[in-house]
Amino acid sequence: MPGHSLLCVSRSPCNFNEDNAAARADCDRGIRGHPGTGGTATQDYTFMTSLQVNGRHGCGGSLINAQWVVTAAHCVAGQSASQFQLRIGSRSRSSGGTLVRVSQIVQHPNYRGDVSGGYDIALMRLSQSVSNTPVTIASTSPAVNSGSRLLGWGQTCPQRGCDQGPDGLKQLDTRILPDSSCQTIVALRSYAGLRHPRPLRVVAQRVRRR
Repeated sequence: MPGHSLLCVSRSPCNFNEDNAAARADCDRGIRGHPGTGGTATQDYTFMTSLQVNGRHGCGGSLINAQWVVTAAHCVAGQSASQFQLRIGSRSRSSGGTLVRVSQIVQHPNYRGDVSGGYDIALMRLSQSVSNTPVTIASTSPAVNSGSRLLGWGQTCPQRGCDQGPDGLKQLDTRILPDSSCQTIVALRSYAGLRHPRPLRVVAQRVRRR
């Protein structure tokens, strides 16, 4: 069985308050690497979390201990803790798993509401402890070219707003690129005038085969 290590947190350009339908669909893209191209998740992930408001999935998160979930700050910006219900540990974002409310949201103090400014991370305190096994937080960055798995319920087609994302969790096995490669991509995106020229970060797990 592979081991799980949380590397970092995904981001997208909007949140639950987004009024534009196409942009809201883009919000549902939990992973920018399109895990849908990799296929349906092949196992259960007890830590994987769907953040929901009024029954609507908006972002993914990861359970890091019995009472805390880590997610992106833009996913909770402008929202109160009482608005959220989390579904933890299910491959489906609409059924199964553990349902729990949120009692507190803690955003990074340097997050200013602009994802391109960095610090796009937040913690959500659960209203009660859960028995799900949390993900292990990686103590160091993985080596270049080491295996990594992307997980999410994100949009599976390339055009913004082309679908609402799958109900079933998707995964994509890939590898860690060197920072220099990421900087090249960022520079090209910036030159092309694309939104959010800074590196996109993802919720990933390091895959350790036995």
